[in-house]
Amino acid sequence: MTGPSALPRGFEDLEPFVEQWALEDFQARNEHRFAAGMAEVQAFYDTVAPRAPAILDHLDPLPLDALSADEQRLYQLLMAVAHCALSVEFHGQLAPPNSTYNPAVRIVKGPSPP
Repeated sequence: MTGPSALPRGFEDLEPFVEQWALEDFQARNEHRFAAGMAEVQAFYDTVAPRAPAILDHLDPLPLDALSADEQRLYQLLMAVAHCALSVEFHGQLAPPNSTYNPAVRIVKGPSPP
């Protein structure tokens, strides 16, 4: 690695996903999930979902409003994998089957920490 890690120690293997998936809020994650396509969503999910217990173990004792920048990115990856779980585990495609779901609907406020 040539520079400082974007993620906490022990999660360096997830760094290739940071730029595309460690996004600020629900809307950005939702938009990226639909723009990425199912193959990218599946690859991200297959890599990060098995690490979710370790991510939770790392983040659970920390107050969400006091996360360091690298911990915030780790949290954002965890939130992104939760979004991808809908497509991978439930729908088998990006949107719910036989639905008129519109990914252009904007969510403007949510429970994520700033």
